[in-house]
Amino acid sequence: MPAGVNVVPLVGHNTARITAMAYEERDPKRRNWKNETDHPRRHAGGRVGMSDGLFYAPANHSKTEEVIELAKIVAQFHGFYTAHVRTTRTTMSVRWRGR
Repeated sequence: MPAGVNVVPLVGHNTARITAMAYEERDPKRRNWKNETDHPRRHAGGRVGMSDGLFYAPANHSKTEEVIELAKIVAQFHGFYTAHVRTTRTTMSVRWRGR
């Protein structure tokens, strides 16, 4: 059997945030929020979900509520949300303990 390539196109949270407000280190304002939430809607066709990279700028300035609201939009299209986690085991265990 020939080898296959597994590809799952996703809408990137950083892409949506950059499209809405460049690399600004703040919460999205009303007009930015409309642009940010429109991004997953515009790209829903052919995408199966959204991924984030909250470790990377500008998404590292996002609040939990922002990510939840974007995931709700993706859910409207029966998509899924996946978190891109890239950190060390030590760092993660410290974060899980709430330090």
